[in-house]
Amino acid sequence: MFKRPLKIKSQSSVKKTERKSLFGTLSLTYKALADGEKIRLLFPDGEEIKILNVSLAQPAATTSGPSKNDKPSIDSFTIYCDGTNQPLFFAFDVPKTTEKTFERIILPTVYALWKVPNLLRLSFATIPDVITKMQNGADLMLAGTTVPESTRQSVESAESTRPFGYASVLAIGNNIPIGVGQLLMGREELAERLAIGGEMKGRVLKALHTAGDELWALGDKSGPRDDSPSIEPSNTSNTVASEAAAQPIATSSDGDAEVTAADMNEQESGSTKQQESGEPITEESPDNLLTRSFLTTLKSNALPEKYPMLDSILNALMLVTSRRLSSNPMDIKQTSFRKFSTFLKHMETQKVLTLVKVKEGVQAVDSVVWKHPLFDGIIELPYEPTESSHKSLRIPSSVRQVYIVNGKTLPLFSAVSPDIRKGYEFRSTDDLKALVSQYIKSRDLMSKTDKGIINLDPLLVDLVMNKSMRFQGEWPMKWGELFDKILKEMSTTHEVVFTNGASVELKGNLVPLEVKVEKKAGNKLVTVIRNLEGLGMDPQEIARELQKMVGATVGVREEGGAQKTAHCVTIQGDQTKLLDKFFFQIVSIPKKFVTGLDKPGKKG
Repeated sequence: MFKRPLKIKSQSSVKKTERKSLFGTLSLTYKALADGEKIRLLFPDGEEIKILNVSLAQPAATTSGPSKNDKPSIDSFTIYCDGTNQPLFFAFDVPKTTEKTFERIILPTVYALWKVPNLLRLSFATIPDVITKMQNGADLMLAGTTVPESTRQSVESAESTRPFGYASVLAIGNNIPIGVGQLLMGREELAERLAIGGEMKGRVLKALHTAGDELWALGDKSGPRDDSPSIEPSNTSNTVASEAAAQPIATSSDGDAEVTAADMNEQESGSTKQQESGEPITEESPDNLLTRSFLTTLKSNALPEKYPMLDSILNALMLVTSRRLSSNPMDIKQTSFRKFSTFLKHMETQKVLTLVKVKEGVQAVDSVVWKHPLFDGIIELPYEPTESSHKSLRIPSSVRQVYIVNGKTLPLFSAVSPDIRKGYEFRSTDDLKALVSQYIKSRDLMSKTDKGIINLDPLLVDLVMNKSMRFQGEWPMKWGELFDKILKEMSTTHEVVFTNGASVELKGNLVPLEVKVEKKAGNKLVTVIRNLEGLGMDPQEIARELQKMVGATVGVREEGGAQKTAHCVTIQGDQTKLLDKFFFQIVSIPKKFVTGLDKPGKKG
């Protein structure tokens, strides 16, 4: 919405009576501001409040003229700024559907959300790559989005969530709001899609305001502070995985989007103290922590498709990295560089990377020299799941085969123990082996010359031999072979115990999940994970967890012919190395339950 330049039509200060009315409106609209303390955090007592009436510059005329499907856009806004001219709220009028009147909508800017992050009760978290596309004017797809538990509860409950039709956009990792959008789904449709088994797809949010747009540029063009509060993820957060066929993120109705992502750190004039490239990287100084955090962030995001990467996205990722490297939060203002943009220029002069100018005041890292000596000793940080991550996933930690007495094997076991009936379960092969041994000893079937040989009696012959091979008399067979044949004749189920403590019994033979790299149209590679449900795993859960780790589209599609009885997870590109790390290192699934990862990185 705010990609176009703003034209200030008038400017005034809020009078004392108007101030009280504004605070009343905010406290009624936003539950977080009801007690008045947070309002004073945004607008301190005695500080002036400014009102700007602005309009958007008209877009360039097109030769084809307006489309009949174009909706009238909102061009006039009222912006409320604090005493430092920081825009905190913006308001606009929308027509009501049933009456020829207008409703006043007042929404927070990212500057307000960085101080009070839970102003909007609804929020959706996504990866930095998607946020960049939203900054360019794209809609947010429900596929691959992480939905906090508080949002799901607000949608499902009858509780009024004002204003319901709007939500904040969070960056996965630090959960700091980075934008505000308008819902493209009603409450009932959204609740249905967020429910377990719902159809998790469709456009969920239209970007109205993001860090880096013209509204953000009215302020001091800063980013969130290192100590900015965040929306904490719930232990039982409900996340939504990608839909079946990976959908491209569509551009907004405003037309072709111009890149307007933020330079979160404005360049300072004057000289700065610069760090020598050969200085050891330690945690003892702010400059060293900054350099180490920056290089580690690059090393942990080395996929070529991630570049060019906007400096605002890189800065957000680096703040998360610094918290993992040091117990003392990093504050770039305490370094000799003072600004992140200045530090990037220094890295470019050291020939660590190359920068590209996106537009005035906005730059991106275009490429990285990975063989630079500064990367010596820098290691990639392992993926660190959130509280709501793999500990709550249904990942098999152990599988126990349960043997069940059926009609064919009942005569053998009832001959030893009359209490055993059809359907009796053996959860230990030791107990089963003891009963078979007791039967053999009670009938003196063990060979006199070789105790490893069993002379089968008619009952055992009928049980383990083919009809064509049955005859009266003894039939010698090795003990191990006999026991294996008895096991094959029994009915079986598998008790699967998951990492979250839950368990389930699965009938029939247990087929391991399959990982395979396939070629699609245009020789594009896609990694497919099949038979997750065969191991009692939820494909939607696995897909949304993988989406946090990979900078590519993750989807869930139906298979199994016309019945659509199975689901598989798809990831763009050859992701076998990532899956090897995910299944065997992060969630520690036993290797016998996975096929296709013997040689990660090789095409299946």
